[in-house]
Amino acid sequence: ATVTRDLLVYGHEWGLTDPTFILAGASAGIMKVDTLDQTVSKGINSEKKRSTTVPIGSLLLGLGTRYKINDNVNGFIETRVDYTDGRPFSVSHRLVEITTLLGIELGF
Repeated sequence: ATVTRDLLVYGHEWGLTDPTFILAGASAGIMKVDTLDQTVSKGINSEKKRSTTVPIGSLLLGLGTRYKINDNVNGFIETRVDYTDGRPFSVSHRLVEITTLLGIELGF
C-alpha cells in the first residue's frame, strides 16, 4: 500500500525554559491510499488495484529544544506525537506517529 497525505497544519509553541518549548496543534486534509492485492492460485496470477481518497484530521503534541547558532539562525530538535483519526469523517482509519525532527530556523 502507498499512503499520501495532504494536510493543512496549525501549531502553537509555548516556551518552557529559554531553549525548550512545547508544541500543540491540529491538522485537516485528505489521505489517498493506493493498494495492490496479488493472488496466485493454481498457477493463475490475479491482481486487484484499488485507490481511495478520504478526509482526515489529526492532533499533535510535541517537545523541542532550540540551539542558537547566531542572531538570525537557530537549530532545533523536536519530538512529537501525531494522532490521526478519520472517524469524524466516517472513515475507519486511525494512526499514531512518533516523529523526531532536526532542523534549522531562519529569522529576519
